[in-house]
Amino acid sequence: MQFYDHLISNFPTGMTVALAYGSGVFKQEHQTTTSGNMIDFIFAVEDPIQWHTDNLARHASHYSFLKHLGAEFISTVQESFGAKVYYNTLVKHNERLIKYGVISVRSLCDELQNWNNLYISGRLQKPVLFIKGKSDPAIAPSLLINLTNTLRISLLMLPENFTEESLYLTIAGLSYLGDFRMTIGENRNKVYNIVKPNLSQFHKLYYPILRTFESIHINPNNCKMQQDRSPITTLEYLNKLPERLKAEMTSSSNLDLHDLAGDQKCEQYAKNGVAAIVSESSKSQSLKGILSAGLFKSLLYSSMKLRKMIQGFVK
Repeated sequence: MQFYDHLISNFPTGMTVALAYGSGVFKQEHQTTTSGNMIDFIFAVEDPIQWHTDNLARHASHYSFLKHLGAEFISTVQESFGAKVYYNTLVKHNERLIKYGVISVRSLCDELQNWNNLYISGRLQKPVLFIKGKSDPAIAPSLLINLTNTLRISLLMLPENFTEESLYLTIAGLSYLGDFRMTIGENRNKVYNIVKPNLSQFHKLYYPILRTFESIHINPNNCKMQQDRSPITTLEYLNKLPERLKAEMTSSSNLDLHDLAGDQKCEQYAKNGVAAIVSESSKSQSLKGILSAGLFKSLLYSSMKLRKMIQGFVK
């Protein structure tokens, strides 16, 4: 943690949350060390305009040509397009290559609760390393809501009997459903590579919440689970999901929630609903990335992703 504390100390104050994630933090399958990989960060700040103003004074080189338009314009791009997060990528900082996304605390809490984009909330469905802010009273309830809804939608996609590992594979795959980058630009084994070496991290994140679900029976001896798949339980899950996701599911199925709960295709409609949200945000955020990163860095970043994809096919 000392490394991360020191690294973020070089950035302006005003962060409520700072966290790191990805293959630069957590080992993935076939990965012996994290030291050679880029570290991904998310910084949630109270005042984006002030934060970008201070950061431009310290680290103008981190920004694309948008730096010439000022902090207020950058904040407008952050809040008005894509997933309401602004990324500076391929930044050499303290001898490590990093990428950091800036989001307002208000937008972060809204996204965790409502899943308007399933972009930042999708990243927080997987294990992350909190450097600061995990227990902040402004953030903690929203984090719990995100994880609880993640379990609900994942259970709708699973059969009556399943394993703990299959649950985590389903969870880790949510934010990639509908993501065009999974077709070109991402390792096809990405979800498996994330989950397999980090089962204990997923267990730590979800098991305490899962135990509060009365509809789930857990066999502690073999990590196998059984769930109640009755329409009554399904409807209970559906009613508690974020409004955006419920709207996508009812739209794609032409069914109301009550009828959807008893439909044999409910699992597919759940996947369709998630994919519709992810598809929209992944495209808009990628276009936004060309602005925030600049054309050269965007091409370089894309080539790195393509290399990982090719390695996935080889393996």
